[in-house]
Amino acid sequence: ADQFADGSVWEIFTADQIKDLANHGNYAGITLNITDDIDLGGATIAPIANFAGKIEGNNKTISGYVIDSMSGNNAAFIAVNSGEVVNLTLDGTVKVAFDGKTGNDYKVAGLAAVNNGTIKNVTVKGVVDVESNSLSAFIDIDAAMVVATGNVPEASAEGTVNVTVAFDLANVTVNAGGLTSTVAADGVTATIDCVNGRT
Repeated sequence: ADQFADGSVWEIFTADQIKDLANHGNYAGITLNITDDIDLGGATIAPIANFAGKIEGNNKTISGYVIDSMSGNNAAFIAVNSGEVVNLTLDGTVKVAFDGKTGNDYKVAGLAAVNNGTIKNVTVKGVVDVESNSLSAFIDIDAAMVVATGNVPEASAEGTVNVTVAFDLANVTVNAGGLTSTVAADGVTATIDCVNGRT
């Protein structure tokens, strides 16, 4: 049997349920009701590719996870958010490395890589670490603790955002920030390191 009951509200209270969130479509019409603090103990989880439902965090914390894969060119707890995330704390690590392709935009964040929806009363803590090993030109990288691009969240953030790029060719644009890639947050240190990759 599916661990989630049928219906519009799914009670979320175990690490296994969090690990499985990437496997259930876009959650349109569904509320994920977080009923307990959940520590994933260092487990790796995949991003939710597209989220159109609601996460009601009930002021609980989801912590101890690592996201090291991308959904398309996006990496975050939710790759593309068009739904609603409220009353939640996330405390984890998003760490991705990729070979950037010419003409591509890469968005990496703690909560949502792209936010077309609503994020309110949310705290995002931890580390966002991005490494582009490519020497290609015309690459954009946006990285942030909460949302890489899109609607600015009503949120607070603590932690570090690090972007390391091989800057051998022109036209590589990097933004790194706290609330978004271009909006700082008091509790976030954002750094961009340029490494000349040729030896």
